[in-house]
Amino acid sequence: MELMSLYWKEKYGAKVISTDEGYILYNAYEDNSVYIRELFVKREARNKGVGKELEDKLIEKENPTFIFCDIDLESNNPEIALVQIIKKAGYKIDHVTPSGKRIVLYKQV
Repeated sequence: MELMSLYWKEKYGAKVISTDEGYILYNAYEDNSVYIRELFVKREARNKGVGKELEDKLIEKENPTFIFCDIDLESNNPEIALVQIIKKAGYKIDHVTPSGKRIVLYKQV
């Protein structure tokens, strides 16, 4: 995890918030928005609020106006991620990428 964090920070300026159960990898921008690049929760910790806790830590740390993220439609079970993030986390669809392989979502904080 530490090497991956260093790679993302060096290559893309990304930041990481992690716990024993998961992590959130994101970029913070000058317009007071953040873009979540990855959110991962260990299988045994899923559906226990860990993702929400990570998002809350991100909001506390960065105090963004908007949060953006995307769902990779070529990943395993993208429907599960999409339902979770829209229904449970309150995100809305912003757009589908021109390739049709990602759905970009946003949330006003």
